[in-house]
Amino acid sequence: MSTDEYHSSAVIYNYCISPLLQPVRRDIRTYIHYKGYRQIIDFGCGTGDQLRLLDDPGMSLCGIDKSLAMLEQARRNCSDRINLHLLDAERDLVDSGSFDCAIISFGLHEKHPAVADTIFKNCRRVVRQGGALVLVDYTKVPSTLPGRLYSVFLIPLIERLAGKMHNAHYHGWMQRGGLEGFLRTHRSYEEIIEIISRPFDGAALCCAIIIDDDLHAKTHSYALLNQSLTS
Repeated sequence: MSTDEYHSSAVIYNYCISPLLQPVRRDIRTYIHYKGYRQIIDFGCGTGDQLRLLDDPGMSLCGIDKSLAMLEQARRNCSDRINLHLLDAERDLVDSGSFDCAIISFGLHEKHPAVADTIFKNCRRVVRQGGALVLVDYTKVPSTLPGRLYSVFLIPLIERLAGKMHNAHYHGWMQRGGLEGFLRTHRSYEEIIEIISRPFDGAALCCAIIIDDDLHAKTHSYALLNQSLTS
């Protein structure tokens, strides 16, 4: 029996879930173009939608995913200019400082906490100094009515349909404070964080951690740009 958890849902994801993520994917594209990043890696690239949006002349794009079914969809969606690899982000397979920007889009909440920690550290490591690690994932339940509808009803339904373990990890993620809680655990609040957008009426957070290992030696070391994650 296949160990690929997406072997039966990759096509459904491509046609049903991917369109819902287009606004945040466009936000990420705008951010990357504004920053002038050219060498991009998408960890857990799925069906390749983000890479396809970034596919412009002069861009060097790489996507990795451990699901062969997802990569097959990505190969159909992406041009030959995009490098796609069947790799597990838990493994230390990419050279340090190889990319201007790494992306993890909704790829942490579904993992066991120890696995999510490893993926985060691996992704952070491959970004050069001055580059960025872009994260998108579910956050604490917002106060607005539309945001609460997403957080309390729609998103839990989707996560339940994704499978028992997936759903269990999602609920654990939310109980630990969502993406803000994850960043706080990794002391990323002491790094420069740029808020890109708040998808799904605030039920998710899209942000970029600026990679700078000398941050603590600088006078502006504890900067948090744009707005507070706790607001």
